[in-house]
Amino acid sequence: MAMSKWVSVLIIVVLLAGTVVPLLKLYSTKGHAGDVGGDEDAVTANLALPDFATRDAKTLKAYEIASTTRKEDFGFLTCHCGCGMHAMSHRGKTIPKMNNLRDCFVRGDGTWEDHAAIDCPYCVDLAVMADDMLNKGYTLRQVRELIDTKYNSIAPSQRAMDMNPPMPQ
Repeated sequence: MAMSKWVSVLIIVVLLAGTVVPLLKLYSTKGHAGDVGGDEDAVTANLALPDFATRDAKTLKAYEIASTTRKEDFGFLTCHCGCGMHAMSHRGKTIPKMNNLRDCFVRGDGTWEDHAAIDCPYCVDLAVMADDMLNKGYTLRQVRELIDTKYNSIAPSQRAMDMNPPMPQ
């Protein structure tokens, strides 16, 4: 009987470790995949990212890639969150009309846009997904077509109807 108790305890410990360790890795802001230069604090300082862009590892990664390695690419991608279809109000501030995925992170004048970090985590997910596909060898045109095909199937009232950045070559 004592042996089965220890086996049960061991199984519980293994199950907890198998759940807790991946969660710690997922929510840890240090050393996540996609770090530029490996030191997140140095990256944030070099980019002068605002606090809202560093709220979690995924948001940080999205702001990093939207403002550096994918800055030009994201100008060709549609964000299908629908928030930037026209100037609208969120939290008492007006969100300007957005023309592409990059606009969810960086305004046309080069200042930071907090929309992706605060109003709409969907933009963060789309940015990370697009970056992953581009890193896997998809062309920018393929990424645009896959995203548009997938998200144009949602109801017209819920999609970015008039956000139509130029198609990449």
